[in-house]
Amino acid sequence: MCDEMHNSEVSAELDAVACDCIGECLDALAEGVSFGVLVCCEDREGNRSFFNIEEDSEEVSLEEANVLVKRAISRGIAEDGLGKVRRYAISYLGVVADEDGSYMDALLTVFAEKNMQVAYSTYTLVGNIGAGENFVWNEPQPAGEEPILF
Repeated sequence: MCDEMHNSEVSAELDAVACDCIGECLDALAEGVSFGVLVCCEDREGNRSFFNIEEDSEEVSLEEANVLVKRAISRGIAEDGLGKVRRYAISYLGVVADEDGSYMDALLTVFAEKNMQVAYSTYTLVGNIGAGENFVWNEPQPAGEEPILF
């Protein structure tokens, strides 16, 4: 689903983490299932866990996601079998503006790996949320750089 989304700094392992996180969210959106913010963390051994965060608001959920990732980076998450996290992706439903200023639903994803200078982000336009096989989406598009949590 995801080709090399940015540049050579994105490893195949990080690309897989980001694409799997996006894939989980697209499956949920197709079925109309709310997921809040989905976090995917992977340690150096390739152990991976997904975490669904749904708080009172998107802002609070995103803040909780950042706290979770930072904790996982510093000490792992033993109860989920994760050592110190080496790479992560965070996805949530938002909007992007097109050229004429109208807004379109989009899955936004931020992802990074240890030793990168910045995190990267993508947006994936989505439509017909909850329509099962009639749900539509495009390939992830680059959306810029974000502060890294490492």
